Amino acid sequence: MLSRTLRYVHLLLAGFAVSFPGGLSGQSVKDRALILVIDGLRPDYITPELMPRLDALAESGVRGLRHHAVFPTVTRVNSPSIFTGRLPSGHGLLGNTVYVPAADPNGTLSAADLEDLRVIEQASEGRLLTAPSLAELLEEQELVFFAASSGSEGSGLLMNHRGAGAGLVHHAFALPSTLEPTVTSLLGPVPEMPEGSPGIPLVARAVDALLRIGVDRADADVVAAWLTEPDGTAHEYGVGSPETVEVLRQVDAEVGRLLDGLAERGVLEQTNILVTSDHGFSQRVGTESLEGLLVAAGLKASAGSTDVVVAGDAIHVREGGDERIEEIVRLLQSTDWIGPVFTHATEPGSDQGRVPGTLSFAAIGWEHPRSGDILTSGGWTDDPSPWGYAGTALAPGVAGHGTSSPWDIRAAFVAAGPKIKRGVDSEVPTGNIDLAPTAMHLVGSEVPAGFDGRVLTEILREGPPPSSVRVEAVPAVTEVVLTGVTYRLTAERLRVGETIYLHGTSVERIRPRSGMTVGGDLALVAHRGGIVPGYPENTLAAFRRSIQLGVGAIEIDLRGTRDGEIVVLHDETVDRTTDGTGELGQLTAAEVRRLDAGQGERVPTYEEVLQLVAASKVEVLLDIKQSPELDRKAVVKATARHAASGRVVVGARSVGDLHIFRRLDPNLRLLGFVPEVSDIDDFVDAGADAIRLWPEWIDEDSGLIDRVHELGVPVWVTAGEASLTDLQRFVEIGVEGILSDWPERLIAIYVPGSSAPSPTAATFDR
Repeated sequence: MLSRTLRYVHLLLAGFAVSFPGGLSGQSVKDRALILVIDGLRPDYITPELMPRLDALAESGVRGLRHHAVFPTVTRVNSPSIFTGRLPSGHGLLGNTVYVPAADPNGTLSAADLEDLRVIEQASEGRLLTAPSLAELLEEQELVFFAASSGSEGSGLLMNHRGAGAGLVHHAFALPSTLEPTVTSLLGPVPEMPEGSPGIPLVARAVDALLRIGVDRADADVVAAWLTEPDGTAHEYGVGSPETVEVLRQVDAEVGRLLDGLAERGVLEQTNILVTSDHGFSQRVGTESLEGLLVAAGLKASAGSTDVVVAGDAIHVREGGDERIEEIVRLLQSTDWIGPVFTHATEPGSDQGRVPGTLSFAAIGWEHPRSGDILTSGGWTDDPSPWGYAGTALAPGVAGHGTSSPWDIRAAFVAAGPKIKRGVDSEVPTGNIDLAPTAMHLVGSEVPAGFDGRVLTEILREGPPPSSVRVEAVPAVTEVVLTGVTYRLTAERLRVGETIYLHGTSVERIRPRSGMTVGGDLALVAHRGGIVPGYPENTLAAFRRSIQLGVGAIEIDLRGTRDGEIVVLHDETVDRTTDGTGELGQLTAAEVRRLDAGQGERVPTYEEVLQLVAASKVEVLLDIKQSPELDRKAVVKATARHAASGRVVVGARSVGDLHIFRRLDPNLRLLGFVPEVSDIDDFVDAGADAIRLWPEWIDEDSGLIDRVHELGVPVWVTAGEASLTDLQRFVEIGVEGILSDWPERLIAIYVPGSSAPSPTAATFDR
């Protein structure tokens, strides 16, 4: 163990021989602690190649292999958790964006903004945080805390929001304000930061502030620094990108400069160092927003409305009560890109949420008077970034954090110093909530009751070996059966003593059949891929969106070009849906490819659609238009080429087409797009496996659905822009398949505990 440590001494103490101008007379000999937060630092960034100084520090002390950020894994939740030792349920800062009606009933507030935080503080009778800070607790024991930050105003303020002890230095302000002349005198002007440039100059200024003010001037017992990179660069360029790697090296140089500065002052050997990050990081591949999902489903009036307020991943329902809450939860549970869903507990302390299939806020430490009605986050996978770093989130942007993915929850942790074990890799779970009580213990302070975290005794020289610490798995599990899908949520949690860490969540959506199989499932079909603003109909963008939302199938319209290419277009002409003019049948495939179908999208070919859906479970309903240029045999051949016969349903508009497709491929499923009610019998006799009706036919003849069922076939309906209420009504009266312009409304049909209508003769297996 000792030899491993000695290998890194030359790196750890690089620059130690440089003398400190002015001597060491200002520093007393005492136990000290340094909390160093490196924003967005993944544990796998700490390597000899990328961060040699920090890696050397880890090799000389303890490297924590199971360190946990607090969920939601965002900065302004974890900053107060680090500096209060409390979960969000204790400190009350619940997201990067928050909704506090007493402060602003009409909108959300940014926890990154100093003024917004002050507004919350004023509206909360002076209690921005509902737990005492580390600085305040130390001050009560006549010990001194000092903090310096290069992060946002909010994350900086939340390190020491009352300016207790020796205060707080941020490049935009200082607490107390009387500290500002000293800051200007010792640090000089704030460096100019060109738009989009890395925050290294501000990181360097925070290091200077810690050394020149926290150590030299205040001789603080506990000092803390917040280094804002690599977070900013990773958000812009990605996890492990060349730009992120370069900024990691620069951050490491600043870590080295900080260590050298402590050594020059003769206090490094007195200082116990705790290095952490506020969260991990994931590459992102999603396109949808939570607010957009609710608006599109008709569960929120508009993006700016106050009937339902979305604050980050928290949802506050102000109108509609429990019924609206349950409708939103149904939608979230049924949407494939959404991950876990949490609600208030069924009873105090219960892990089960009030809405079936949800876990409680209490299960994750988010229960607080400021909590919303629902908390969720995006789903995730282990897929790597383009540079090989595992972890991908189904959320918009290049890269980020905030989910309950293990890649966002896993934060970095390194400890080193005179009271810390040497050369140890510890697999005992730890968390950001442990830093405050551990820092207090390291400087000889009495550690008061009330922390959610614990003193990390296993990292201390005097403490037990990590291998002897008992770790207990305490998962929380829930599930609900929806129409056509079972949603199962597991929160993986680990317990050490009385402290519980959220280790990650997993979500399973179990669908016994694909969305187009009728006879026990409700077929939910996005009409023309969904006709939603920003996603032009019958385009790959619309299809991708509907697939991501979790529909069972997409409906596409097939027509032929003059030279026989099968393309996806609803109208006979290209006038309405593209920037071109004229009849499609008079244009060549090359001419069609040059058309803009909106938002830069092109008119897709049938084969492009088959390629798109190949990697998903989504099926395809073909609306065979009465186009003389459309070769039916070519449609069947293309389907067979892509081995898609089992996932394609042919929508035939004539008895003749039913016969043609049945002859070309007897295994194809056929949906009869009957032109008139009087044609139903003929279509069934010709082999239609299901019949599509129009809503007005059903409204005019209440017995129509029953009569079609008596013929032994299911009923589908093209609902167009029908409201969620109307879609639900169709389910209640026995419709087995729904084509809707709004995929979100399709997903919102799901009702916990219900089952889709399933007449005994309703099957596609004639």
